[in-house]
Formats: sequence, C-alpha cells, structure tokens
Amino acid sequence: MNHVSFYRKGYPRPQMVRENWVDLNGIWAFRFDEKNNGKQIGLQKGFDGGLQIIVPFSYQTKASGVCDGRQCDCIWYSRKFNFESCGKRFILHFDGADYLTEVYVNGYFTGVHEGAYTRFSFDVTDFCKDGENVLTVRCEDTLSMEQPRGKQRWRKENFACWYEETCGLWKSVWGEYVTEEHILRLTSTFGADEQSVDICGECSHGDFDLCIRIKQEDEIVSECTYKISGGSFFVNQKILSDVPEPSGIRYWYPYSPFLYETEIELLQNGETKDRVQSYFAAVSFRISEGTVVLNKSHFYPRMILNQGYYTDSGITPKNDDDIMKDLALLSALGFNGARIHEKIEDERFYYYCDVMGIVVWTEMPSFYRYGQYAAAKGIKEWCDIILQYKSHPSIMAWVACNESWGVNNIANDKAQQAYVKAMTEIVKALDPYRFAIGNDGWENVTGDFITVHHYAETGKKLFENMTAITDFSGKTSEYALPRTIEAGDIRLCEKPVLLTEFGGIAFDNLTQSGWGYGKTETDEESFLERLEGIMRAVYGLKNVKGFCYTQLTDVQQEINGLLTDQREPKADTEAIAKLMRGEF
Repeated sequence: MNHVSFYRKGYPRPQMVRENWVDLNGIWAFRFDEKNNGKQIGLQKGFDGGLQIIVPFSYQTKASGVCDGRQCDCIWYSRKFNFESCGKRFILHFDGADYLTEVYVNGYFTGVHEGAYTRFSFDVTDFCKDGENVLTVRCEDTLSMEQPRGKQRWRKENFACWYEETCGLWKSVWGEYVTEEHILRLTSTFGADEQSVDICGECSHGDFDLCIRIKQEDEIVSECTYKISGGSFFVNQKILSDVPEPSGIRYWYPYSPFLYETEIELLQNGETKDRVQSYFAAVSFRISEGTVVLNKSHFYPRMILNQGYYTDSGITPKNDDDIMKDLALLSALGFNGARIHEKIEDERFYYYCDVMGIVVWTEMPSFYRYGQYAAAKGIKEWCDIILQYKSHPSIMAWVACNESWGVNNIANDKAQQAYVKAMTEIVKALDPYRFAIGNDGWENVTGDFITVHHYAETGKKLFENMTAITDFSGKTSEYALPRTIEAGDIRLCEKPVLLTEFGGIAFDNLTQSGWGYGKTETDEESFLERLEGIMRAVYGLKNVKGFCYTQLTDVQQEINGLLTDQREPKADTEAIAKLMRGEF
C-alpha cells in the first residue's frame, strides 16, 4: 500500500491535513435523558459519575462500554479537555452524530447541527478558558421515518433487513488549533481537460496569496500563486506545468492507484498564515458505446454490497485496521469496487479505497415516509455529503435512492419522481464528472444507468429473467420483482444496464438461523456450485455492463455474506475470486 507522504494512521480528515490536532475520542460521562429534562437540571454545564461511554461508539454497542439496547430519544455526553490560549482559534469537529446535536462548552451553547452522516464544526475559542474546560453534547434521535436513517430500524425490534439503531456520537470527535486566518474547506477534482486539477475552497475573509504546489512522488511538478479575496476561491492548475519535458499524466486505476500530493499555503504580506496538505488523482468516468470507461480504458465494475456493520461496534469500525482488513478481503474475493449501502463511511475508509484502488458507489441513507420535510432533510444532507466526500478519487457514482424506499409511490407520484430527479441533478451540479444513480434497483426515473436488483435462486432463472429485462420485453410478474424496471411512463431503455443486487445466498453451516435469498446452503460445496451457476449467468448477459453482488459479510439476522460477521470466509477465497472474475 503506497501511502501519501503525510499519512498519519487514525487522522480523521485525510484530505486536509494539518500537523497538530487533538483526539477527543475515549471515555466520556454519559446519561440517558428519558424525561428530556436535561437542560432544566443543568446537564449542559457538565456532569461526572454514573455511566461512562467510549466515544465514538453508539451506546447500543458492546464497544461503547454501555451496551444498552433501550430506545431513548435524548442522550448526553460530557468530558473535560485542556485549552491553551496561544493566539489561535480552537475548532471542534464532530465527524458524525445522529441526529440533532447541541454542543456546549463550559455551559455555553456553541452550536447545533441536524443530520447524521457528515462532519460539522464549531469555533469554540471564545467559550474556552486556559486550562481545564468542560465539553458537553446533547443528542436527540427518534424513530422518525422522515429523517434519513439508512438501515436503522424504526420499530422496537430488528425486522427484515433493518437493524438496531445508531444514536448519538458514532464517528470521531476531535479539535485543532488554527490561526485567525485559515482555510475552512477544500475540494480537489480532476479537470475536464484531463490535464489540470480544479481546487475549490473557503477561507477567512481578507486579501491573501494562495500558493499551490503539486507533487508527483517527491518532485514538485507544478507551483502557482494566486491572489484571492472574499472568503472563497476556485483555481484551475495545470498538473505538469513546471516539468520541462513531461512524460504525461499518471492516471488512477484499480491496478495502479497513483495519487498526486498538494501543499496549499495561505499567505498574507509574505507571511504564512495556514498550511494544509492534500491529494487528488487523475481519474475520470464516462460512458462510451454503452459501457463504463475509466480514464481511457473500458471498465467492468465487479462490486460487492457492503453495509459496514461490525459485531461489537455497529456501523463504526474500531480502528483503521478494521477498515483495511475489510478492503483487503474485498480485493482477495475478486472485487474491484464496493457499493456502500445505506451508510456514509468515515473519510478514512475512502482514503484507503483511494490508495488501494477500490472504486466506490456512495449511497444516500434512506428515510421511509415521504413528505415535504423529509424531502428537504434528504436534499440538505445529500448536498453536505457530496461536498465533504467528492474529492476522493475512488468515488465512481452517487446513489440517490434505493428500491423506492421513502418514495414508495414513485411510479405515479410526480412529487416523488421530482425528488429523485432533483437528487440526481444535485450530483450533476456539485460533482458533474461522476455518475448519478436515481432509484437503484427498479422504478428507474433518471440517472446514468438502468440498475436492476434480482435475487433469482439459480443461474438458469437469473439468465432467463435478466435476458427479458435487458431487452425490455418482460413484465414485472415474469421475473418476480415487486416493481417495474422503469417508473410509470418513463422510458430509459437507451441507458446501459447494471445488475446492482443479486446473489445473497443464505449460507450457514452452524446455526441455520437468520435469512438470505433462496434456500439456505449448509456446506461449502453446494454453496460454490450454486454461486458458479449464478456467476456464469451474469457473465453470459452481454447487455449487463457490471454488477454488485450481495454481500460482503453477514449482518445481524442476515446470513447471506461471503464472510461471517467476524470476517471469516465461508468458502475458499480464491475459489470465490475466480467466479467473481468470470474464470470458469
């Protein structure tokens, strides 16, 4: 694995790195506020004693140290931290908290955030004092079906493919000292001319020089300085402008995931005010002659559906090693990509995909009851997600909705159709060089592909049904899907077809409990025989231009993973990999 030169294991924001940061994960005091009267009794001022929790794990998990499955709408966290007045600002970062979060420092309200999946930050300098300070967090999370919740259940018990909820802090909490004048946001994406990089960001208000150096390995290949003012900037910089005889752009491919490094300095009157390090890749995705093209080569996506659940820690990996292990297993099983299902992963996950050459589909977690407020919440969080993650070169596509979840009447409801179309247009507005998927699975209304979910038990049935689907001559009832491929009177038959969920073979040779698709296999031989039949069918479908197999691991009541929930392969890894690569 070829890391960038400024790589630091565990650093929570790998595409905008500063030298000094404060890790605020670990042991916090914790309270359930079942009467929702915490503010009345002064919990915002801080508290000790009682329960303790290990952040960033949700209280329902064993890793949190609480391991309490009760449903509680309101919870509190508190801890002490040290602050040193040094002429700099102190910024608190929360990488993910579900769902409505209020933050207090020394009893003073410092900010509120609504959402579950993206980073939010507060400048708390003016609320701090030299020495010991108290940080308190209140999180409110209900079983509402109108807030984005992904695979979190909205009933008291697990059911079907929905699992125990995740409440409160579930990603890293950290802080950093910055100068008064500093860079606030940064994105870097490969330019449309395929010779440059677009660098966009926000900084403190004022007049500055912005110096950007691009490095190819250890050599500076491009260095430019720009005059900026007004608090935001956009520059387009040639990647190889300072190389007398450039050998050509080095592209990012799964087999050769090359990353360019950038060093960005904010200067005022010749003095460096801020300095961050980042990276980008020369990577582009497009459709040509009905197939996916990655840079200058045809690309056949062999993806696996990954829900990112861990037995002891829920949707939060315990450390970087957990992330790297999953990705290494994914590659060993013959896949070149992952569809992250109903969850927004930690940025470190995307960093490792970037350096390991694994393409990613990033999917908006669903709400489950459509309405104007649900739609507004979904649109706002979708924008935040794209802007935070779009710089990661491994991202191939953005998925707005899954299987009509939350838009159950999309076939006939023009408002629900408009919502899905709006979500895909937001992708094209904010990240125009990636693919946009509208409603993944069926009832497609828009998007760059027609995507199909089909869990036929045998390869023969899969081939027959998908052949009918891909020539658009079949009705829903002919291939046992609950919905039509296209919604209502919408026709998208000129788009490439991808099979984005299939397989899901139930395989459990121990307990035979839980569920998957079709009959449960109980031995490796029968499992591999059935899997081979399915994969032969997939590769025989010449109109299908890529796939996503369900799924990487077992998850709670689901036993349809290629791995157990402990990440143990259920069958010979190389045998599975050959089938996934079409080596029969």
